[in-house]
Amino acid sequence: MTRQRKTSEFLRTCIFEALMLLLDQKKYEDITISELAEKAGVSRMTYYRTYENKEDVVIQFLRTRTDSLLRQFDEGNYNNRYEWYRDIFEEILEQKDVTYKILKTPQLCAVALEHFNNFAKVLLPRVYKIEGNSTVMHNRIIYQTGGFVFLMSHWVLDGCKQSPDEMARLLDSYIHNEKK
Repeated sequence: MTRQRKTSEFLRTCIFEALMLLLDQKKYEDITISELAEKAGVSRMTYYRTYENKEDVVIQFLRTRTDSLLRQFDEGNYNNRYEWYRDIFEEILEQKDVTYKILKTPQLCAVALEHFNNFAKVLLPRVYKIEGNSTVMHNRIIYQTGGFVFLMSHWVLDGCKQSPDEMARLLDSYIHNEKK
């Protein structure tokens, strides 16, 4: 990894963590770019070289996480979907405080839902080995993304009482039964 890339990743991490800290103190809509940049220890100019708005901070965070999961899936690191689902729930559990804040912030929740829908458009055709862009596939993506997002959301909002293993088994059973 190049030095510039490490610096860029560090910068994005600082800005994201600053946003999460500020969300502990005030409503999302009351957070200004100036105070976000100050909390992150960067100038407004640096902030705007990296992001256009506050939502981009969360989109980049989500993209980093989902890209990693997709890369692992593509590399064939899983024997079955259940193992992949378990890793997804483990990742969510590791980031449960962040996920909770995103879910409780309407603007960020909407951004996250859009991101997961776009992620599913890339992922599900690979999972089901379906080519093309049919209406059936499009509707299946919407249906499964919605189901996953609501299942994950309720799990996080309820305090992650079940283990990632239990959640992965539950998700796998829902999807398996759906095919019958």
